[in-house]
Amino acid sequence: MKWNNGGRSIDLTNEVKDTEGTVHNYEKEKSIMPWESEVAVALRERIRQDDETQLTAAGDMWKEVPFSFFYGNNDKTIDAVVADVVESTISPAHVPTEVSKNLEGLIGPATLVKKGIKIMWLATFRAE
Repeated sequence: MKWNNGGRSIDLTNEVKDTEGTVHNYEKEKSIMPWESEVAVALRERIRQDDETQLTAAGDMWKEVPFSFFYGNNDKTIDAVVADVVESTISPAHVPTEVSKNLEGLIGPATLVKKGIKIMWLATFRAE
């Protein structure tokens, strides 16, 4: 069985910096899905675009707060943000409807951002 994310692969060489600023040295390899840190970077950028003031207030602890810290208790907004972040990290592939529905049920206002990142990242696995 091959795993992919709709045909996109990532060619990493040399040094890669994760969201905490830690530099990792990877030998050249093909990734069949985005790195978890790519999902975190995409989400952080989306939050920055939506409400930079709240992101600044959260500081380095931005992953330790619930989604409601940034988006209130608005499930529909959180669902849209999650769908957008997942779609953007697996582009040009498309997230199947059943996966989107599952994400809506798994990530809500009370979900910690770090758990949401993990859930979104796991949603990018695709069997071929």
